[in-house]
Amino acid sequence: VHKMKVFITLLLASATMAMKDMEKEDGGICLDSDILGAICVAETPLAEKIPAAMEACVGQTVATMRQSTVGKGKGKGKGKGKGNGKGKGNGNGNACPSVDEIMAMVEQEFADDMCVLEQIGWIDAEGNEINATITADMEALPNEVQAGVTQEKIDQCVADAAAKWAEDPMAEQCADAYTDEEMQSLEEVFAHVVHYKCFTATFDAACKGFVQTAYIEPMMASLGNGNSNSNGNGSNGKGKGKGKGKGKGKGKGKGKGSA
Repeated sequence: VHKMKVFITLLLASATMAMKDMEKEDGGICLDSDILGAICVAETPLAEKIPAAMEACVGQTVATMRQSTVGKGKGKGKGKGKGNGKGKGNGNGNACPSVDEIMAMVEQEFADDMCVLEQIGWIDAEGNEINATITADMEALPNEVQAGVTQEKIDQCVADAAAKWAEDPMAEQCADAYTDEEMQSLEEVFAHVVHYKCFTATFDAACKGFVQTAYIEPMMASLGNGNSNSNGNGSNGKGKGKGKGKGKGKGKGKGKGSA
Protein backbone atom coordinates (compact mmCIF):
# COMPACT_ATOMS: atom_id res chain seq x y z
CA VAL A 1 0.00 0.00 0.00
CA HIS A 2 2.83 2.39 0.87
CA LYS A 3 4.64 2.00 -2.46
CA MET A 4 1.35 2.46 -4.30
CA LYS A 5 0.65 5.70 -2.42
CA VAL A 6 4.18 6.93 -3.12
CA PHE A 7 3.73 6.26 -6.83
CA ILE A 8 0.42 8.12 -7.06
CA THR A 9 1.67 10.91 -4.82
CA LEU A 10 4.64 11.48 -7.11
CA LEU A 11 2.38 11.42 -10.16
CA LEU A 12 0.06 14.01 -8.63
CA ALA A 13 3.01 16.03 -7.33
CA SER A 14 4.36 16.43 -10.84
CA ALA A 15 1.03 17.88 -11.95
CA THR A 16 0.88 20.08 -8.88
CA MET A 17 4.37 21.44 -9.51
CA ALA A 18 3.40 22.37 -13.05
CA MET A 19 0.32 24.14 -11.72
CA LYS A 20 2.38 25.98 -9.10
CA ASP A 21 4.49 27.41 -11.92
CA MET A 22 1.28 28.62 -13.55
CA GLU A 23 0.14 30.23 -10.30
CA LYS A 24 3.46 32.06 -9.91
CA GLU A 25 3.02 33.60 -13.34
CA ASP A 26 -0.58 34.50 -12.60
CA GLY A 27 -0.13 36.13 -9.16
CA GLY A 28 -3.12 38.26 -8.18
CA ILE A 29 -5.62 37.71 -5.40
CA CYS A 30 -5.68 34.90 -2.87
CA LEU A 31 -9.17 33.42 -2.51
CA ASP A 32 -10.49 29.92 -2.00
CA SER A 33 -10.99 28.20 -5.36
CA ASP A 34 -14.57 27.25 -4.44
CA ILE A 35 -15.44 30.91 -3.81
CA LEU A 36 -13.77 32.00 -7.02
CA GLY A 37 -15.56 29.28 -8.96
CA ALA A 38 -18.95 30.28 -7.54
CA ILE A 39 -18.36 33.87 -8.66
CA CYS A 40 -17.29 32.85 -12.15
CA VAL A 41 -20.19 30.46 -12.83
CA ALA A 42 -22.85 32.76 -11.36
CA GLU A 43 -25.93 33.09 -13.57
CA THR A 44 -24.83 30.19 -15.79
CA PRO A 45 -26.17 26.60 -15.95
CA LEU A 46 -23.18 25.45 -13.87
CA ALA A 47 -24.35 27.61 -10.96
CA GLU A 48 -27.24 25.18 -10.47
CA LYS A 49 -25.64 22.00 -11.77
CA ILE A 50 -22.53 21.97 -9.57
CA PRO A 51 -24.22 22.32 -6.13
CA ALA A 52 -26.80 19.68 -7.10
CA ALA A 53 -24.04 17.35 -8.30
CA MET A 54 -22.01 17.80 -5.12
CA GLU A 55 -25.04 17.01 -3.00
CA ALA A 56 -25.80 13.90 -5.05
CA CYS A 57 -22.21 12.68 -4.81
CA VAL A 58 -21.81 12.93 -1.03
CA GLY A 59 -20.65 9.53 0.17
CA GLN A 60 -20.98 7.91 -3.24
CA THR A 61 -18.39 5.76 -4.98
CA VAL A 62 -18.82 5.59 -8.73
CA ALA A 63 -16.99 4.06 -11.65
CA THR A 64 -14.12 6.27 -12.77
CA MET A 65 -11.53 6.39 -15.51
CA ARG A 66 -10.43 2.85 -14.64
CA GLN A 67 -13.33 1.47 -16.69
CA SER A 68 -12.09 3.19 -19.82
CA THR A 69 -8.34 2.66 -19.36
CA VAL A 70 -7.66 -0.46 -17.29
CA GLY A 71 -8.81 -3.01 -19.88
CA LYS A 72 -5.56 -4.31 -21.31
CA GLY A 73 -3.43 -3.29 -18.34
CA LYS A 74 -5.49 -5.30 -15.87
CA GLY A 75 -5.11 -8.58 -17.68
CA LYS A 76 -1.42 -8.13 -18.42
CA GLY A 77 -0.69 -6.97 -14.91
CA LYS A 78 -1.85 -10.26 -13.39
CA GLY A 79 0.03 -12.39 -15.86
CA LYS A 80 3.24 -10.43 -15.46
CA GLY A 81 3.20 -10.52 -11.70
CA LYS A 82 3.05 -14.34 -11.61
CA GLY A 83 5.63 -14.98 -14.29
CA ASN A 84 9.33 -14.29 -14.72
CA GLY A 85 8.98 -11.23 -16.95
CA LYS A 86 10.17 -7.69 -16.46
CA GLY A 87 8.05 -7.03 -13.40
CA LYS A 88 9.84 -9.65 -11.28
CA GLY A 89 12.87 -10.66 -13.35
CA ASN A 90 14.92 -7.45 -13.14
CA GLY A 91 14.42 -6.85 -9.44
CA ASN A 92 12.62 -3.53 -9.94
CA GLY A 93 9.09 -4.97 -9.86
CA ASN A 94 9.05 -5.38 -6.07
CA ALA A 95 9.58 -1.63 -5.60
CA CYS A 96 6.92 -0.66 -8.12
CA PRO A 97 3.14 -0.93 -7.61
CA SER A 98 1.19 -3.18 -9.92
CA VAL A 99 -1.10 -1.79 -12.58
CA ASP A 100 -4.12 -2.94 -10.58
CA GLU A 101 -2.86 -1.12 -7.50
CA ILE A 102 -2.29 2.09 -9.44
CA MET A 103 -5.72 1.94 -11.05
CA ALA A 104 -7.41 1.32 -7.70
CA MET A 105 -5.57 4.22 -6.06
CA VAL A 106 -6.45 6.62 -8.88
CA GLU A 107 -10.07 5.49 -8.71
CA GLN A 108 -10.17 6.13 -4.98
CA GLU A 109 -8.35 9.46 -5.25
CA PHE A 110 -10.67 10.91 -7.89
CA ALA A 111 -13.98 9.18 -7.14
CA ASP A 112 -15.66 12.37 -5.89
CA ASP A 113 -14.40 14.48 -8.80
CA MET A 114 -15.53 11.93 -11.36
CA CYS A 115 -18.94 11.69 -9.70
CA VAL A 116 -19.46 15.44 -9.95
CA LEU A 117 -18.30 15.50 -13.58
CA GLU A 118 -20.72 12.71 -14.42
CA GLN A 119 -23.60 14.41 -12.60
CA ILE A 120 -23.12 17.70 -14.48
CA GLY A 121 -22.94 15.79 -17.76
CA TRP A 122 -19.28 16.34 -18.63
CA ILE A 123 -18.41 12.61 -18.69
CA ASP A 124 -20.40 9.41 -19.12
CA ALA A 125 -20.48 6.41 -16.78
CA GLU A 126 -17.27 5.07 -18.33
CA GLY A 127 -15.35 8.32 -17.90
CA ASN A 128 -15.50 9.45 -21.52
CA GLU A 129 -15.81 13.20 -22.10
CA ILE A 130 -19.10 14.56 -23.43
CA ASN A 131 -17.75 17.43 -25.47
CA ALA A 132 -21.10 18.94 -26.45
CA THR A 133 -22.07 19.55 -22.81
CA ILE A 134 -18.61 20.79 -21.87
CA THR A 135 -18.59 23.25 -24.76
CA ALA A 136 -22.09 24.54 -24.01
CA ASP A 137 -21.28 25.11 -20.33
CA MET A 138 -17.96 26.78 -21.08
CA GLU A 139 -19.53 29.11 -23.64
CA ALA A 140 -21.99 30.32 -20.99
CA LEU A 141 -19.14 31.59 -18.80
CA PRO A 142 -17.89 35.20 -18.90
CA ASN A 143 -15.79 35.93 -21.98
CA GLU A 144 -12.75 36.73 -19.85
CA VAL A 145 -12.87 33.27 -18.28
CA GLN A 146 -13.33 31.56 -21.64
CA ALA A 147 -10.36 33.44 -23.06
CA GLY A 148 -8.15 32.28 -20.18
CA VAL A 149 -8.93 28.57 -20.57
CA THR A 150 -7.07 27.70 -23.75
CA GLN A 151 -5.92 24.35 -25.05
CA GLU A 152 -2.44 25.81 -25.44
CA LYS A 153 -2.17 26.55 -21.71
CA ILE A 154 -3.54 23.16 -20.73
CA ASP A 155 -1.15 21.36 -23.11
CA GLN A 156 1.81 23.32 -21.72
CA CYS A 157 0.83 22.38 -18.17
CA VAL A 158 0.56 18.71 -19.18
CA ALA A 159 3.95 18.81 -20.89
CA ASP A 160 5.57 20.41 -17.83
CA ALA A 161 4.03 17.78 -15.55
CA ALA A 162 5.24 14.94 -17.79
CA ALA A 163 8.75 16.39 -17.83
CA LYS A 164 8.84 16.67 -14.04
CA TRP A 165 7.56 13.12 -13.62
CA ALA A 166 10.18 11.79 -16.06
CA GLU A 167 12.92 13.36 -13.92
CA ASP A 168 11.77 11.57 -10.77
CA PRO A 169 13.99 8.63 -9.69
CA MET A 170 10.98 6.34 -9.23
CA ALA A 171 9.91 6.88 -12.83
CA GLU A 172 13.30 5.66 -14.01
CA GLN A 173 13.30 2.79 -11.52
CA CYS A 174 9.91 1.54 -12.73
CA ALA A 175 10.52 2.14 -16.43
CA ASP A 176 11.22 -1.56 -17.09
CA ALA A 177 8.82 -2.96 -14.52
CA TYR A 178 5.81 -3.14 -16.85
CA THR A 179 5.02 -4.59 -20.24
CA ASP A 180 4.42 -2.35 -23.23
CA GLU A 181 0.67 -2.89 -22.88
CA GLU A 182 0.80 -1.99 -19.19
CA MET A 183 2.84 1.12 -19.92
CA GLN A 184 0.26 2.17 -22.48
CA SER A 185 -2.51 1.84 -19.90
CA LEU A 186 -0.47 3.76 -17.30
CA GLU A 187 0.29 6.51 -19.80
CA GLU A 188 -3.44 6.82 -20.50
CA VAL A 189 -4.16 7.10 -16.79
CA PHE A 190 -1.40 9.68 -16.38
CA ALA A 191 -2.83 11.66 -19.29
CA HIS A 192 -6.35 11.59 -17.77
CA VAL A 193 -5.18 12.62 -14.31
CA VAL A 194 -2.78 15.35 -15.39
CA HIS A 195 -5.10 16.76 -18.05
CA TYR A 196 -7.88 17.05 -15.49
CA LYS A 197 -5.61 18.69 -12.91
CA CYS A 198 -4.22 21.07 -15.51
CA PHE A 199 -7.70 22.00 -16.71
CA THR A 200 -8.80 22.88 -13.18
CA ALA A 201 -5.61 24.89 -12.63
CA THR A 202 -6.11 26.78 -15.89
CA PHE A 203 -9.74 27.47 -15.04
CA ASP A 204 -8.81 28.68 -11.55
CA ALA A 205 -6.19 31.04 -13.00
CA ALA A 206 -8.64 32.43 -15.58
CA CYS A 207 -11.35 32.80 -12.94
CA LYS A 208 -8.94 34.58 -10.60
CA GLY A 209 -8.01 37.04 -13.35
CA PHE A 210 -11.66 37.73 -14.09
CA VAL A 211 -12.54 38.39 -10.44
CA GLN A 212 -9.47 40.59 -10.10
CA THR A 213 -10.35 42.86 -13.03
CA ALA A 214 -14.14 42.79 -12.74
CA TYR A 215 -14.54 43.15 -8.97
CA ILE A 216 -11.38 43.64 -6.91
CA GLU A 217 -9.71 46.40 -8.92
CA PRO A 218 -12.87 48.57 -9.24
CA MET A 219 -13.51 48.16 -5.52
CA MET A 220 -9.94 49.15 -4.63
CA ALA A 221 -10.15 52.16 -6.95
CA SER A 222 -13.40 53.24 -5.29
CA LEU A 223 -11.83 52.95 -1.84
CA GLY A 224 -8.85 54.95 -3.02
CA ASN A 225 -11.06 57.80 -4.23
CA GLY A 226 -12.91 57.81 -0.92
CA ASN A 227 -9.68 58.13 1.05
CA SER A 228 -8.51 61.01 -1.13
CA ASN A 229 -11.68 62.97 -0.47
CA SER A 230 -11.41 62.37 3.27
CA ASN A 231 -7.81 63.56 3.36
CA GLY A 232 -8.72 66.72 1.49
CA ASN A 233 -11.44 67.67 3.94
CA GLY A 234 -9.21 66.98 6.87
CA SER A 235 -6.53 69.35 5.59
CA ASN A 236 -9.00 72.19 5.26
CA GLY A 237 -10.18 71.67 8.82
CA LYS A 238 -6.64 71.86 10.20
CA GLY A 239 -5.95 75.06 8.31
CA LYS A 240 -8.93 76.83 9.82
CA GLY A 241 -8.05 75.77 13.32
CA LYS A 242 -4.50 77.09 13.16
CA GLY A 243 -5.57 80.44 11.75
CA LYS A 244 -8.01 81.21 14.56
CA GLY A 245 -5.70 80.14 17.29
CA LYS A 246 -2.79 82.30 16.19
CA GLY A 247 -4.90 85.38 15.60
CA LYS A 248 -6.42 85.47 19.09
CA GLY A 249 -3.21 84.64 20.83
CA LYS A 250 -1.21 87.48 19.26
CA GLY A 251 -3.89 90.09 19.86
CA LYS A 252 -4.17 89.50 23.61
CA GLY A 253 -0.48 89.30 24.16
CA LYS A 254 0.31 92.66 22.59
CA GLY A 255 -2.48 94.44 24.45
CA LYS A 256 -1.26 93.46 27.90
CA GLY A 257 2.31 94.27 27.11
CA SER A 258 1.59 97.95 26.12
CA ALA A 259 -0.27 98.65 29.35
